[in-house]
Amino acid sequence: MMVVVLHRLVFDWSGAATWFESSNPLLEDPWFSIIMFFIGMGGIFSLISGIVTSYSTHNRLTTRRNTIKQIMIGSMISFLWLEFLHFFYGFVFAPFGFGPETSYGFFIALLRGAPVSIPSKEALLYAGPLPIIGISGLVVPILIYIVLRKKGVENIRRNKIILGIIATTILVLSIFLPSLLEPIMYDALDSYNYPLAIGLGYLIHRDFPIFPILSFAIYGSILGLSLVKGEDKRNILKQWLIFASIIITFGVILLCIFISNSLVAWNSIRFIQLGVYFLIIIVLLYAIDFKPEEKQEKILKKSTIIMWFGRTSLTILVLEVPLAELLRLVLSLIYPDWVNDFIACFLFGLFNLIIWGIILFFWKNKNFKGSLEWIGAQLVKKASGRKKKIKDQ
Repeated sequence: MMVVVLHRLVFDWSGAATWFESSNPLLEDPWFSIIMFFIGMGGIFSLISGIVTSYSTHNRLTTRRNTIKQIMIGSMISFLWLEFLHFFYGFVFAPFGFGPETSYGFFIALLRGAPVSIPSKEALLYAGPLPIIGISGLVVPILIYIVLRKKGVENIRRNKIILGIIATTILVLSIFLPSLLEPIMYDALDSYNYPLAIGLGYLIHRDFPIFPILSFAIYGSILGLSLVKGEDKRNILKQWLIFASIIITFGVILLCIFISNSLVAWNSIRFIQLGVYFLIIIVLLYAIDFKPEEKQEKILKKSTIIMWFGRTSLTILVLEVPLAELLRLVLSLIYPDWVNDFIACFLFGLFNLIIWGIILFFWKNKNFKGSLEWIGAQLVKKASGRKKKIKDQ
């Protein structure tokens, strides 16, 4: 919901262009960087993916409801679906054209009267939130399968340690890898070695790289194991509150040290974001999931609208831009100079949020059938045979 509003500040407000064109926006425009901190919170979906995937994979394997092969086929289909949507969004609905690495998508260029062009080769380096969610959904089931083997089901402490070491290694490496690998990445791109360039881009590019965002999913998988094992609720909250506090503190220290190094600074911000994400998860667990069922039902009834947006977040992420662009044309007829007015852009974002709320109000009667989430779920069910039971050997 927040993204629908804040995207209008990024994609419509004329002042946002200077932030994207800056060589070190954190230093040159710290106030807008705060807005970008919240807009760039797509990593929380990787964390949530890790929690949910860990929980469901553990249950599906231990109850012998599915084989690891079935689970991995489903994960691969989900990844390919998200990867397709990533490129479709980039080529058709990309909403901005700041700097040499970006260009408007075909549909948006037509609406804005901008030149229609093929995205530059630099755009291939950008992973985006959708591929990293898909990658998280591939990696976490494999890790859970590995730690559950050879009586690993009973050894929950060992499993957590293994996952924690892997996640922390990825997190720490993310401090150094971008500076080391970025020159190799661009050399590969210039020499038309696209597989290497794209692979490195997914690993260390400034926007949603595997290092460190994959670690978010793996840390989430640890929390998922605690939840599926029914561990003491107070201990869960206490442990992750301490973890979040440590990560935020470490991120702030890193940011202060490397503020002039934009590559390291960005990943320092992701340390802070990881801590903030866990604080959000902790609050939600305490306020909803760890309450008695009767109170949960009352809270959920009051959160109906939020649940609508949650169930269709992928659909909104992909389609909110073309809808906003159509509404933008109407607003421009009424108030031509609104793109130079920060407040007007913010209010326009709120208006978009209201429009989506109205759409979801009517769509809920069909249980959001036809949404991108629904299509993805149907593909996974058909490909992975999720409904099939495993026969006893």
